[in-house]
This record gives sequence, structure tokens and C-alpha cells, in this order.
Amino acid sequence: LVYNEIGVQWLPKVMAGLLERGRSGVIYYCHTKHRMDMADQDFLANLAKLSLSCTEVRETGMETPPASPPFFESLFPEQRIAIWRIQRAEQSVDFARELYVAP
Repeated sequence: LVYNEIGVQWLPKVMAGLLERGRSGVIYYCHTKHRMDMADQDFLANLAKLSLSCTEVRETGMETPPASPPFFESLFPEQRIAIWRIQRAEQSVDFARELYVAP
């Protein structure tokens, strides 16, 4: 969904609309990290501009995923699937029993 300019710009806006202020909510989004670094970087920046936080999570008991290299550090970075929890930055919800935050 974020592999073209429209997705990079509009998916965060749609997510922000779904997570309207005054309502608690969370979106889980599955993403392939480092498929397109520029799109990843812009997508995360657009989430931040809309006051949305993005945290990688994993199921309880699952191995910690490998650390991701910084954007543009490698010509052919290793791609991997990540599950991101997206919510309003000011929202404080405890998901500790459901999912762990990946380091």
C-alpha cells in the first residue's frame, strides 16, 4: 500500500481518520521493511506529521526480529515483514499482555 506516492501520502491520512481524536483505537499494519526505503521513510514521516505513533510489535513468545539497518545504509538491505501498531501519539493504551514491543 505504500509503494507509490498516493499510498505514502493517503494511507496515513486514512489511518488518522479512523483513529479520530476522542476515541481510543489502534491499527495493526503489516509491512515489508526496506522494500522501498524512500517510501518507508516518507510513510513514517507522514504518520508523525499526523501525530500518529508507529511501534513494531510481535506476538508473545516469538523471537525478537533482527534489528533493521538505517534507511539507505545498504544498496540491497535485507527485507523482512514487520507488524506495526499505529495509534494516536497521545493515546496511552497498555497492550503488554497481548503483544510485546520489538526492540
